[in-house]
Amino acid sequence: MTPVQARLTEFTKIILVVLISSFLVVNRNVWILAVFSILISLILILFDGLASFIVRLKPLLFISVLIVVFNLLFNNGLVFYDRFGSGVYTAIKIISLSLLVFFYTVTTSPARIINGLFFLPKSFKIAFTMTFSLIPILIEEYKTIVFVQQSRGFRRKIISPLHNILPVVVPLLHRTFKRAEQLAIVMFTRGYE
Repeated sequence: MTPVQARLTEFTKIILVVLISSFLVVNRNVWILAVFSILISLILILFDGLASFIVRLKPLLFISVLIVVFNLLFNNGLVFYDRFGSGVYTAIKIISLSLLVFFYTVTTSPARIINGLFFLPKSFKIAFTMTFSLIPILIEEYKTIVFVQQSRGFRRKIISPLHNILPVVVPLLHRTFKRAEQLAIVMFTRGYE
């Protein structure tokens, strides 16, 4: 495959992901969203394995529960049943969109994704490259921070989600900002403006 064909193939995949995600955003049928989520979940399990899929699904389920709870608490213009249905609908929509993006990133390397974005200016491609390269590093740092906090006696509490998040998010944000500052210094010393 020539470089031009590779670029066009990746560009076509990106356009396809954008079109499918646009369809999911506009779609109002909960059953179509649910079937899509189940199908993409099965495909992800086949491509990436069950353990990796569960790791990716845990934060989505937490966010989904928060969405349903917030709809129940703060969407007072509707009756209880409609608030619950609206929360479930929104949660399924977010899960299906996230699983679509997970599937695309699992089946396509970051270099190919950047190659498919050939029409963007160089500064955007550099930003995308840095983002794609830092995501796995941040995931590993998250795992390290959780391990360190557990070794210090941190135990998760079901009742207080804020108690669970803060001991992990604060060090993760600190490390992320520190890494971004180091990256900015390196780019500045190498002549990037």
